[in-house]
Amino acid sequence: MRTRTVFKTSAAILALTVSGALAQVNVDADATLEATTNAQVADATEVQTPAGDVTTPYWDESLENDYASIVDEPIERLIGMRVFSEGGEDLGEIDNFILNADNQIEAVVGVGGFLGLGEHEVAIPLADMRYDEESRVIVLKFSETEIEAMPEYTEEYAGSVYSNGDMLRDGPIVAQESATAEMDVDAELMADDQVVDNAMEETGEALDATGGALADAADAAGEALENTAEDAEGVAENAMEETGEALDATGEAMADAAEETGEAFQQIADWTVNDLEGTNVASASGEVIGEIDYIGERKSDGEVVAIVGIGGFLGLGEHEVALSLDNLTWDSEHFVAEGYTEAELKEMPEYDAEAIVLAESDVTLRSIVQ
Repeated sequence: MRTRTVFKTSAAILALTVSGALAQVNVDADATLEATTNAQVADATEVQTPAGDVTTPYWDESLENDYASIVDEPIERLIGMRVFSEGGEDLGEIDNFILNADNQIEAVVGVGGFLGLGEHEVAIPLADMRYDEESRVIVLKFSETEIEAMPEYTEEYAGSVYSNGDMLRDGPIVAQESATAEMDVDAELMADDQVVDNAMEETGEALDATGGALADAADAAGEALENTAEDAEGVAENAMEETGEALDATGEAMADAAEETGEAFQQIADWTVNDLEGTNVASASGEVIGEIDYIGERKSDGEVVAIVGIGGFLGLGEHEVALSLDNLTWDSEHFVAEGYTEAELKEMPEYDAEAIVLAESDVTLRSIVQ
């Protein structure tokens, strides 16, 4: 379009005008700054030692032995793991991990309740439990009665809470500790008033000299902007009109998708992912054929899927497949895999964990599917 060509040409003229006016100023100012501050800054930068590897004083050899096979698993893969007593009693599941105020890693264990509702949550040190690699479960030193007698876990209790992507051994605050170390180095540099004062005083003359050049550049910029204002307005109007049409079409498609999802899962739209995990999945005939292990999205197309565990016992030997939510319905008690039998699901290929982004445990089904 003509208006776009004029707009681009005018913008190029503006850029050349401003850059030409400022080029010499920048050279002079840079030369002055480099000559007057290099010596002072060289001394100050001696304190800029790398922060180095952040140690984890809360991790010891005993924990390494008990959790060696899962220390490098992202924390979202460990949440939901079943918890048993030494005697084989199914106590509940892992809700999260925290680093308490005493730099001790603890697991937040949910006991009792149904689908995450009515649980009694307690924080228990990792030293009082272990990971059973053969059974792929956490084993506690306490009984259900002993855990229910423990004080309820609250968010105020936690020093730092693990987030998706954190590793069990690395802890939730490694990045913060590293950032704090860098901020301490910066604070020492800023405290060196002599370096700052000398640099500002000796560059003052160079900055004053830029005033005239900047004023000239501003005048040239003003003239160029006046010439392009009308063309820019025309371009903007055309772009807004085209964008409006695209947004209308997108809005209709999103409304249709939200309506279909609302009808299929209206009763559980406000359940969180944590509530949904462990929910039974039945065939069209009502036979329970598995349960929801995770909710996530395919990286390739963003489609929301449920990772369904078929067969196995207490999470052992399950065959996990990824089913689109479009293939599931809700019958007020459990999910229904329309058109599938247990045998057919077992014939499907195991889901590829690298191709799925798992949803965070506290987000709702409504927010995922919209």
